[in-house]
Amino acid sequence: MKRISYMILIVMLVGCISLLYSSDKGKTDKKEKWQWKVDDLITPDRVREYQLSPEGKQLVWTIQKWNLKDHKTYHIMYLTPLDVDKKKGAEPEKIQLTRGEDRFYSIQWIPGENKISFKTSRKFKKTKPGNLWMMNLNGGEPYPLTSFEHGVYQYRWIDKDNLLFVGREAKTLYENEKKENKDSSELIEDEEHRVVTRLFKYDLKAKKTKRLTDNVKPLRYFVLSHDKKWVIYSISMSVRFIADQEIPPKYYLMNLASGETKELFAGFKLRPSGQFVWAKDNTGFYAGVVH
Repeated sequence: MKRISYMILIVMLVGCISLLYSSDKGKTDKKEKWQWKVDDLITPDRVREYQLSPEGKQLVWTIQKWNLKDHKTYHIMYLTPLDVDKKKGAEPEKIQLTRGEDRFYSIQWIPGENKISFKTSRKFKKTKPGNLWMMNLNGGEPYPLTSFEHGVYQYRWIDKDNLLFVGREAKTLYENEKKENKDSSELIEDEEHRVVTRLFKYDLKAKKTKRLTDNVKPLRYFVLSHDKKWVIYSISMSVRFIADQEIPPKYYLMNLASGETKELFAGFKLRPSGQFVWAKDNTGFYAGVVH
């Protein structure tokens, strides 16, 4: 009986595998309405990113889709109002915000506004990739919000008119010389010529940018407090740290009003592992640590 059971199981498995990897595109048995293919397993639609509004009444989210002809992915952005009357049997509505085959990521709600900001692969005039765009959810076409030469890395809103972001300065002499000499070589673990990123504040109304840090090593990321008065940021001290664990990053706490900055964990053998999380009352923060 066991031998018969094993034979039945093997036959079933072989049948499933042959069905999955079938080279017959489009032809199916009359009894079958649809046939699985390899592409169905590796290219499914999936939720890529989502952001809940500050009051918790709306959700903006994206679905990643595939263009198999060009072998690329793209995103469709949706808006779902959550404040529906479920007692009357109402279901949240899915409103499609974008069309076409562009990508949308780094979505954030703009404080006090029914607007969102995001990055996109969509092109507009001379706007460089990596810059922020804005969309009014009351209606209207999205449009570029910033126009920096090298775009914006990480960013967070302070209020509807001001934001913090990680960015870089103009190209260095080394970069300009490489371009002039048409040098396309790339050195691995080139500590001397790393691109230095810093923390900036941008005023949308005045269209002015203020540099907040003067670090000479790349600023990796920052965490803004809930009251928007404090920021913790990390400086990468060695490009080889992931591999050799010798020179760890440094961490700093800055008062945004005064600019006063102090190093965290200085002189301690313990160092943070992973992201910082601010306490709800902004009196402190949490972080996992390792020896």
